[in-house]
Amino acid sequence: MSDRKKIEWLLGELPGLKEKGILNPESADSLHKYYQTIMPPKTNFQQLVILFFGILSATLIGGGIILIIAYNWDDIPRHIRAGMAFLPLLLAAGFGVYTLLQDKSATWRESAAILTALTSAAAISLISQTYQLGGSLKDFLFVWMLLFFLLIYIFNSTGTFLIYAIALTVWNFNRFDMFGSHESCRDIYFFALFLALPLWWLIVNFRKAPYGLKSSLLCWVITIFVLWNSIPLMQPCYEFQAKTYWALIVTVLFLVGMLRRSGGAGFWGNPLLPAGAVGITIYSAGATFSSFWSDHHSYYYRGNTIYNEYCGWAIIAILAATWLLLLFKRWRNEAELIPALFPALLLIPMVIMPAAGAYVFNLYLLLGGIFFMYRGFKKTELFKINAGMFLVSIFIFIRFVNSDINILLSGCLFIFLGLIFMTVNIIAAKRFRKAEKAQKETGI
Repeated sequence: MSDRKKIEWLLGELPGLKEKGILNPESADSLHKYYQTIMPPKTNFQQLVILFFGILSATLIGGGIILIIAYNWDDIPRHIRAGMAFLPLLLAAGFGVYTLLQDKSATWRESAAILTALTSAAAISLISQTYQLGGSLKDFLFVWMLLFFLLIYIFNSTGTFLIYAIALTVWNFNRFDMFGSHESCRDIYFFALFLALPLWWLIVNFRKAPYGLKSSLLCWVITIFVLWNSIPLMQPCYEFQAKTYWALIVTVLFLVGMLRRSGGAGFWGNPLLPAGAVGITIYSAGATFSSFWSDHHSYYYRGNTIYNEYCGWAIIAILAATWLLLLFKRWRNEAELIPALFPALLLIPMVIMPAAGAYVFNLYLLLGGIFFMYRGFKKTELFKINAGMFLVSIFIFIRFVNSDINILLSGCLFIFLGLIFMTVNIIAAKRFRKAEKAQKETGI
């Protein structure tokens, strides 16, 4: 039990259990001490506000310094410009050293790290412009990330990690002619390098407080980063590889999200779970169409070199190993097993008989919806009932889309589905209330 609210409830129950003699005083005191030690720290919103404005202040100061230096820049002699380019960076570095030596608060550390990162970008730009070194946006981001990634470790800075993730995303998109340049896709080696640089920092922070506010924020950054960067990552790969990759990545996100949920992570602190669940649902719905299994989508991917093929398989192999490991941990939970098997259900038809893939996923959606409805009624969980009805509704809607039915009949179908949703929710809510009342009366 890692959720603060659950632990607080248990600690509130201990005095009553001790008075009633259910627990002896020694056991109650031991439980109280134990859960006090593992209770996540309470979120201090005042500190969060101070931290936010500290980061904002550092960003504004850094931007202001850059603008001041840029004023009449061309009229300043070259050697003075070179010195002025490093001046903000030296001041920011001095501020950072003072922050570390005085062991200042998180607000100071975040401000110092962000200010140093921004002034280092300014120094690189100004030196390049002064001596006309040239280079593309990709080159600038490459040098900048290589210089400032250590600030994430030195200051334990979440804000700097966020800047790093944004810079790496822009750099990754820039590799594939998406922002105007045309570079070799062999840069994927450097992408892997930069991806690994803050990895140990992430592991340490998640181990310290896996369900704290900082870990929740990092989960949001990681979820958006992974999904967004998957687009250019799979662009040069074959269609078969891209489809397999997307099936694995959304399923891994789902399973990791389920692990965090079982550990006590709330909805807002666990974006991995809804991202994975929505991804599996959308992908499954797309796979119900026969066109998904044809070859006419192959022009979306530039899979024409052995290099691209090997890189694609290496990424897929890592994801597949992660998926199998998570599947081994969670296979006993039936509700998780159905979405967790999604990559296997996609891969088998692609390898054996692509023509049967649409039929497989039509059954997958229909049977999955029925199963979730059954589990929801059995476990008295209204969310699972609605999730199951939603999957069945998607199945029915897709079947109507594939058939020649007029708008009037489609409108009647939507009304019918809406009435079914409403009726089932009313019946289920009444049934659950009766069951809860019966349990209270029997003292269970």
